[in-house]
Amino acid sequence: MPRTKKREMRSPDKSHYFIDGTVGRSGTLGLVAYPNALKGTDTEFTTFYMTNIKRWGHQTCNFDGRSTTGTLEDGRGSWWVLGKRGEVMEMPAVGENVQSQITDAGTGRGRYGYVNKIANIAGSLYVCGYARQVYRREVGAWVHVDQGMIADVNATGISLESIDGLDESNMYAVGLKGEIWHFDGRTWTPVDSPTNVHLFEVHCVNAELVYACGKDGVVVRGSGSRWEVLQNPDFNQDLWGVCAFEGEIYVAGFGGLARVDGTDIVPLDTGLGRKIPGYRLRAGPPGVLWSIGNDDILRFDGSKWEEVICPDNK
Repeated sequence: MPRTKKREMRSPDKSHYFIDGTVGRSGTLGLVAYPNALKGTDTEFTTFYMTNIKRWGHQTCNFDGRSTTGTLEDGRGSWWVLGKRGEVMEMPAVGENVQSQITDAGTGRGRYGYVNKIANIAGSLYVCGYARQVYRREVGAWVHVDQGMIADVNATGISLESIDGLDESNMYAVGLKGEIWHFDGRTWTPVDSPTNVHLFEVHCVNAELVYACGKDGVVVRGSGSRWEVLQNPDFNQDLWGVCAFEGEIYVAGFGGLARVDGTDIVPLDTGLGRKIPGYRLRAGPPGVLWSIGNDDILRFDGSKWEEVICPDNK
């Protein structure tokens, strides 16, 4: 009799790719991720990882997560995960998870489209997205704070990709086609942007210095009405993350990591033996800069880069 081949048992693919991250006050890293096994399907799902490097935990959400941040109220912390259709999941350190819905966000009649970013600005939560929609969380409700800026529900090609600020009277939002908007606590004002390329993230360093990064390796910096463009023709892949860390400005994109040095953008050698694509950058305690790439997570303590591997990606 012919021998039958023993069938190989393959382990299910548990690996994930990473979409966003945030750092808690204790230094714990929170990560929004999507299972690689679900790529190419219509399944909307999010795995939210939490790690202090030594230990990993996770929770799941039945929506497509796009952004995350954290808050601290009455001494208790919460993670917040934003879904593209306006779902918001609060994951408190104590108690049950609470999911809310931004009524006007998402797809369908009378809705403004997907949302992209959730940010904690001076203790308040803000969300921005397509058609220049911006919301603030007030007493458990999500309230429009985009008067004079928001586009028609049927508008196309208009989107705010990122929002940041020092306080509620000095905020910036950036988006497609180089749009930059400033909020003084009452009114949104369009900034005469020095570029028309898409801007994907904004970071406010102080009242006089704001950075944004975007398509083709473009970095813009300034404040108020004064802005300039920085660009390295040899480092021209899209940039998705910008962050201040220990007095330096770092940017990240699919072409790798770089540092802003005066008017130059200088690619970084992480010392890990290969070029590692980046995506988002987040700084937090205890004096650590995180690079959150779709496939690679790096930790920088100011002197050395090290790779951090999610257990499900081993």
